[in-house]
Amino acid sequence: MTVQRVLRGECTACGRTIYAQGRARIIEAARADNGKDLVDEYLTKKPWRLRRKQVDVREADVALIFDEYARTGTLRIPLELNDLDRAIGLREIKVGAARFPFYEFTDQQHAVTVTRLTHGFTKGGETTPPREIRQAKWVIDQDRQTP
Repeated sequence: MTVQRVLRGECTACGRTIYAQGRARIIEAARADNGKDLVDEYLTKKPWRLRRKQVDVREADVALIFDEYARTGTLRIPLELNDLDRAIGLREIKVGAARFPFYEFTDQQHAVTVTRLTHGFTKGGETTPPREIRQAKWVIDQDRQTP
């Protein structure tokens, strides 16, 4: 039995890490000012923990959700997508307790909509922690300044 892992490739247009690519979207990592890929840092941090408890989020589930969103531009379960800040287009993809904030755009280098993941985090409460929204906004600002 093979375990599906989150795909990691490199965008030939911008050099960012690609996590899924389909007809509707390319899902890639945003860049922080230090060049770090905060999504990959989260994905490789095993096991994911929440308040000293291990959280059961399989990388295979993340890969399936990313792939579905890249292929179709939607998710079968609409509640797996959430708006965090509509004014700037900040949204999140939910996979169990794991959250992946993102923003989207279309540009000259990519033929489809680009979904840029800012980072990943494990959510434990009803609402998204304000610090995670602040971090996503900071990464968006940094990413937009990076070619």
